[in-house]
Amino acid sequence: MYPQAEVIGPQGLDIALPTVKFDFLFTPETLDRTFGDNEVQAHYFPGYANKDIAFLHVPSKTMLNADLAENLPAKEQYSQTGIDPASGFWTGLFIKMFSPHNWIHNFVLSYAFAKDKEAMKRDVKVVSGWDFDRLVPCHGDVMETGAKKYWNDLYEKFLR
Repeated sequence: MYPQAEVIGPQGLDIALPTVKFDFLFTPETLDRTFGDNEVQAHYFPGYANKDIAFLHVPSKTMLNADLAENLPAKEQYSQTGIDPASGFWTGLFIKMFSPHNWIHNFVLSYAFAKDKEAMKRDVKVVSGWDFDRLVPCHGDVMETGAKKYWNDLYEKFLR
């Protein structure tokens, strides 16, 4: 249906999924890629524990990512379930952990997720230089506005 679509991913995913033919793999040597007519920019975070990739949809000023920036609790996800998205021990802990200016988040990011702090400094600065206002995270609600400030607050330690 989409014959020009490309299968992309971080280095190592090709080993984990040997039956998938990848058109492009991000590596520490190939951190950036632009798609379309400069419509989508991508930047790879090899220093992050799960090798995340951040995407910027330039026309809409929207940043998309998996685990680099979350916006919990996930009210949208749970809106039709009748379940409080902030209930439960683990959910409450994650909401606290992944909030800007929280010592737990800073500790977890610095010691668990940031495997290469110099690479993280470089990569966080690249995304901080993007022109975005909206965030579509893998975990949590879409942040319609204020996403760049949120990003800069989350990663202030790496922006110094």
